[in-house]
Amino acid sequence: MKLWTRIALLNVLLVLVLGSIIGVAIINIVSLSLRAELNRQGESIAKNLADRIGNSVLLDDFYGGRSAIDDVFKTEKDVEYVFVTGKEGKLFAHTFQG
Repeated sequence: MKLWTRIALLNVLLVLVLGSIIGVAIINIVSLSLRAELNRQGESIAKNLADRIGNSVLLDDFYGGRSAIDDVFKTEKDVEYVFVTGKEGKLFAHTFQG
């Protein structure tokens, strides 16, 4: 094999290896950033719901609490389920099926 062919193949191999390493690093960074953003968004939704439902839980107003949960469940498309515990730690309201 000629010298220039070897150099060309080594350059191609080097570009492929470095490109793969950089690609994996970028994917990991983007994945971590997206996960952190989803966590922040989830905490924000939970805090807003806690502000809306706090009085209903303290007054044992199931229907007011359920109304607030239904509003959040309908408006936030990323939310899969919601459950709220009452004063004694018992389940107050939820969106689980069954």
